[in-house]
Amino acid sequence: KEDKEDKGEFSQIPTPQIEGDLPPALIQKVAILARELENRYHGIPQDIEWSYDGQELWVLQARPITTLQPIWTRKIAAEVIPGQIRPLTWSINRPLTCGVWGEIFTLVLGKRAQGLDFKETATLHYSHAYFNATLLGDIFRRMGLPPESLEFLTRGAKFSKPPMSSTLRNVPGLLRLLGREWNLDQDFEVDYQKYFAPTLSQLNAQPASELAPVAILDRIDKILTVLKRATYYSILAPLSLSLRQALLKVKDKELDRSQTPEVASLRSLTRLAEDARHLLRLEPATCENPASVFGSLAEFPDGQSILEQFNQFLEEYGYLSDVATDIAVPTWKEDPQPVRHIFVQFLCESPPASRPPKRQRLQAELVQVRLNLKGRVTEIYSQLLAQLRWSFIALEQLWLQSSLLSEPGDIFFLEFAEIQRLVAGSDPTLRENLNQLVQVRLN
Repeated sequence: KEDKEDKGEFSQIPTPQIEGDLPPALIQKVAILARELENRYHGIPQDIEWSYDGQELWVLQARPITTLQPIWTRKIAAEVIPGQIRPLTWSINRPLTCGVWGEIFTLVLGKRAQGLDFKETATLHYSHAYFNATLLGDIFRRMGLPPESLEFLTRGAKFSKPPMSSTLRNVPGLLRLLGREWNLDQDFEVDYQKYFAPTLSQLNAQPASELAPVAILDRIDKILTVLKRATYYSILAPLSLSLRQALLKVKDKELDRSQTPEVASLRSLTRLAEDARHLLRLEPATCENPASVFGSLAEFPDGQSILEQFNQFLEEYGYLSDVATDIAVPTWKEDPQPVRHIFVQFLCESPPASRPPKRQRLQAELVQVRLNLKGRVTEIYSQLLAQLRWSFIALEQLWLQSSLLSEPGDIFFLEFAEIQRLVAGSDPTLRENLNQLVQVRLN
């Protein structure tokens, strides 16, 4: 009998197979197991080999998915710095924010902070900000805290218990940080009197539009020096607020947010809309046309008074913008259209009244102190950012006049170091190819 294998032919031997999909309950068990193993190994995703004998689920092997390191996340970053970010904004925000975070981490870790590159805690990918979840998790573990500590402090997420031995080792550093938190009000008041108030007064006294490029760059450097101090408070005050609110179990409805610039500005706009409501009879179609509403107000003497008050509102709150942390976004003073829309909306329909709590318990009062501080910090921080933007806009105007730049807004597609070299005249190649560089980044 001739053997088929001699001719290179093989026949397939039928084998019994189980037909059908995996039971959903089994898939759920595997998913839960994968998450438990990930949490057990400090949040690092695991490559799992498993088997199921019809009754029991068996783990054969688990090892880290090394190709995922580091893990970058949009969590928190999407809230802190939303939308697309231009190069100038990032070249300023990244060293400021990462630098202050590094100081806070080093305060706790001391010598154990050596070897950590805090600039790597954030990056820009396709013009969107990402946080390095792997590095942040490692930093928090070194501090004796769970890797999800930042999400707990900023978003109120669940907080797992860290190893006791690690926490005890970091007690001296954590006490130093607690001391900073306790003295935050007093420290801010000292810096307000010594740095923030005098700097803002000087900046307001001389507009950037009156200065030459070298003087504008000096002005920018001065703002950045003071802004670094403000960034420290803009990070620590919200963290302190979240920590106190979580530990003291205070609900949002127990707090009065009227001192924050965002809430205070909307309340002021609401009062102005109430004063103007009796002057006009607005149809639904008119409410969609702010220009028509403002034109009608200009026809009445009382309406002129409303318009003057609206301009005063812009003088007081014009430093705010739709994206507080992005200097590429125009302020309300430069582009009042968003505020005009809000005003007309309030004019056509009163917003729901939000009343502060009549009486606060002791725990709420302790949290309220931090909320009030956060409001003051936001005001100073936003005013400094507005002054920084207006300084770059003044420099851009000079470069548009000299044809160094082509379009308004182009300066925000340059990095700060490039702007420094252009002002110093130290990079002829950059100057020659500037418009091409801007176009590449625009596209």
